[in-house]
Amino acid sequence: MNDQDPHPDTAARPAPDRPVPRSTVIAALAVGIAGISFASILVLLSAAPAITLAFYRMFLAAAILWPFAAVSKGSQGFRLREHGLAMAASGVFLAGHFYTWNLSLRYTSVASSVVLVDIHPLFVLAADVFLYRENISHRHVAGVLLAVLGSIVVGAGDFGLGGQAFCGDLLAVAGAMFVSVYLLIGRRVRQAVPALPYAVVVYGTAAAVLAAASLIEHVPLWPYSTRDVMVFLGLAVIPTIFGHTLFNWALAVVPASLVSVTILGEPVGATILAALVLHEWPSASQLAGGALILFGLVTAMRQEKT
Repeated sequence: MNDQDPHPDTAARPAPDRPVPRSTVIAALAVGIAGISFASILVLLSAAPAITLAFYRMFLAAAILWPFAAVSKGSQGFRLREHGLAMAASGVFLAGHFYTWNLSLRYTSVASSVVLVDIHPLFVLAADVFLYRENISHRHVAGVLLAVLGSIVVGAGDFGLGGQAFCGDLLAVAGAMFVSVYLLIGRRVRQAVPALPYAVVVYGTAAAVLAAASLIEHVPLWPYSTRDVMVFLGLAVIPTIFGHTLFNWALAVVPASLVSVTILGEPVGATILAALVLHEWPSASQLAGGALILFGLVTAMRQEKT
């Protein structure tokens, strides 16, 4: 990554990971779903505050990816000065997503928070269609709607009620809007910036914002137990590098709305892992909602061309 490019025409060239076979994109998205599904399991293994978990998840992921980004193919083919502000903005919105969603859990139920934060595919789909004029098929739209409906069914049995629940619900909706903007910025910037440099700048910026938020809230970032440190590392590697980074890679070749709806596969994967690891078996509504999510994902992906 360099500020000055001796060959100006290379600055605007597309990311070097195109064209990509459709099967490769689907495989990457599937691995991404599996990766982010581990997040909730790993969080349960740590006693650290949510904002601390988010900070180390971002900071360690950026640190791990930085050497690979520095030597990756195409890492010198863009101007950091030209795209750095947009990448930093993406990181700010990603940090805002983590912060508002984690904060929402203090005021409303987990189910309410998850359902409301998972409406982000609707925001992204609307932006893809009306703002960016993406060529979105009717089948794709139907798939997004089915997946969002499935997410609502999964959490419908435990919505939070009470005086503070509305505040938590608003924070969860804010989290959905933040992650929507994060994905939409990524869709634009990834046309010119390779995946690894993009991820390093975004995660690094998000870590800086979360560190500032932890100072404001007087949440210590250190010391923590060896167990917590291992969880921090696990969150950085599994749901971030093998989850969000693969989604960032896919943003260069498919609409942001497809990546957004793919993220809704997380509760399905998390439910399976909870059954296998924690012996927490899903309810009938969770099974029905999970089936809707999977059917929606398959429907949305079937017509995608890369």
